Formats: sequence, structure tokens, C-alpha cells
Amino acid sequence: MYRVSRHRSGSLLWLGTYHIRDYNAGPTLRVALIILLLPVHFECSTLNFVVSDCVAGRLTPENTLTKTLTFTVKKKGEDNEIITVLNEEDTGTELCQLKFQLNGGATKLFSEETTEETMSITQNGVPTELLVMRL
Repeated sequence: MYRVSRHRSGSLLWLGTYHIRDYNAGPTLRVALIILLLPVHFECSTLNFVVSDCVAGRLTPENTLTKTLTFTVKKKGEDNEIITVLNEEDTGTELCQLKFQLNGGATKLFSEETTEETMSITQNGVPTELLVMRL
């Protein structure tokens, strides 16, 4: 259980797993990083809420050697921009939506916007270049 107070600052640890998947961006397939979250519980005075399930964002740059990758999640209306990704076998699609529950009530969609520099890989202390591409 994570406790958040408006009088304190700090970091929250969000636990989950990440996967690299493709998604349809119009007529083009792009690469997404999806994060499958374990439920994260927040308590603040009389509010108790839980954020869970899945969030997907574009992984860039694509088709370019780089030393860092960027993960970008954008909103689209009440949901995130990327909510459908190809399954692991690329034979169909699956939903990847972030969920929110307030004070034990109904579970609702939750959206977020963020840009994170996600990876910087080193080998023997030396930054290594990465390449993200569709095969």
C-alpha cells in the first residue's frame, strides 16, 4: 500500500512488467512499450484510489541507432492514444487500457500523459547503441 500526503514529497514505485509490441498508427505499424501494472494503491485523507492494468506508449526513435529510447504516452479524449496493441504472436489485437477505482467504486478508464527517457544500456560501463525496428 502506498500512502500519498499533500504535505510530503517523494517517489512512488510502480511495479509491473514491460513488453515491446506493435500497434496500428493509421496505415502504419509502430513500436509500443506496454507496461502491465500491478495495482497501485493511494490513500489521501478521505480518498482511496487504485490504478491498475496496462498503459501503452510509443517507443522512439525507430529505425535509427540511438543510445537512449523515449516512451511517450498521450491522451485521446478520456482514454490514452494507444489502447490496442498486437498480441505477442502478431495474430490479433488486445486491449491495453489504464484503469482507475475511487473509494472502492466502479472501475473506470484512466488516462495519462508522460514522456520518459526509458533506456540507456551500457556494456562494461560504455553506452551501447540501440535499434528499434519492425522485422
